[in-house]
Amino acid sequence: MISRTKLVQLKGFLKKQKYIKLVYLFGSSARNEEGPLSDIDIAVFLDKKLSKLQRHQKHLFLIKEFIEQDYTIRSAVERNFQLASTRDSRYLPELNFPCL
Repeated sequence: MISRTKLVQLKGFLKKQKYIKLVYLFGSSARNEEGPLSDIDIAVFLDKKLSKLQRHQKHLFLIKEFIEQDYTIRSAVERNFQLASTRDSRYLPELNFPCL
């Protein structure tokens, strides 16, 4: 379960990102039904003026920030991470996760 403090921090972080136009909470947190193992589900909509590449870059930046800000998220990603495929193995060090 995510603490209210973390939610406030997350909201503040998202508000600072001017390219984010809409954010909404869904799932158990939105229904006030969180349990001890609940995560937080959010949808983030970016400015339509951004190119497709810019939107992808912004989404990757946000994912990286979310993971770095919460150790429990990072450890869950690391435990459940499986590389599906890669066209260029030079990008693997950027993942910063152990890969088989």
